[in-house]
Amino acid sequence: MIFLVNSTYHLWVPIYIFNGGEYRSPFMVTLIIFEFLISVFCVLYTLKLCELIWKIRVFHVNMSILAIAYLIQYIECFIGKWLMMGHQTGVPSNRTYMNWWTSDQFSIPRVQNPSELFPLLIGGCLIWHYLFSMIGFIFSFCAERAIATLLSGDYEKHQRRYISSIILIISHVVTIYLSCQTFTEKVEFVPTVMGCMICVSTSCVTFVIIMFVNLKINKLQSSPGGLIFYTLAFRFQVKENIRALKLAYRVLVCIGVYIFVLCIILFTLFFDVFPSLNQFLIFLLENCIYLDIFVNFMCDYHSANVLGFMVYKSFSY
Repeated sequence: MIFLVNSTYHLWVPIYIFNGGEYRSPFMVTLIIFEFLISVFCVLYTLKLCELIWKIRVFHVNMSILAIAYLIQYIECFIGKWLMMGHQTGVPSNRTYMNWWTSDQFSIPRVQNPSELFPLLIGGCLIWHYLFSMIGFIFSFCAERAIATLLSGDYEKHQRRYISSIILIISHVVTIYLSCQTFTEKVEFVPTVMGCMICVSTSCVTFVIIMFVNLKINKLQSSPGGLIFYTLAFRFQVKENIRALKLAYRVLVCIGVYIFVLCIILFTLFFDVFPSLNQFLIFLLENCIYLDIFVNFMCDYHSANVLGFMVYKSFSY
């Protein structure tokens, strides 16, 4: 939703309803309490998953660091969501605003004192950063696996934690910049959503290329001459890359579908395709963003056997 602050500049906050009176009904209050409890469970689940990923090293430490850094950001989403909830449910006003993005000045809330909406604005910044970070995670993972492919000779022998640190620093610099640009409405709605879809598509293509290169190398080294040409460490790293990429396929499919569904819902709301379904689409959109326990679950890049072992270990701690 676009806010006009001091009649001079716009701020774009990722909410659809501002001062929604229907949120104060007994049914919606019950639903919000239930949603809060589910959100707390998601936070606890995320923390436990991060702990297990760090303790049970299935892949290279850089891959574990990237996975934990991404998963732990759900706490950022949790804080942002509940900072904004107070203004979504309603503040003293005579009007309820419902839109995701609009250029209609009559449909834009006016704010004279930004400090009155401080929790809403802070929560909006956190949510924008979280959403862009999800897209950045796909690029980060592909970059780490590309580096692992280039350094196949001795990548597993050395931790090289600076690689994951550099990837995370670059990723957060880019996502923070994009979040600020979006929050201050330097970009419009349609280009933003289309850019996200293009980024996801590009990441998937990059993933396929890295997978193809590793499969090609694995095929060459499996030939009689390849056993002599490639060292044992190199052959091990290539097989490790293929194993990681195959298991990460679930991650990319889940996040890719997740982001595409979000974009489709956003376009449906923006162009008002099904006006009678707007309330349902809003509920679906918010839960896609804020209750990503299924995304976190699918983003567990361990194999099924290791996942079972992790569940067993979680009960034995």
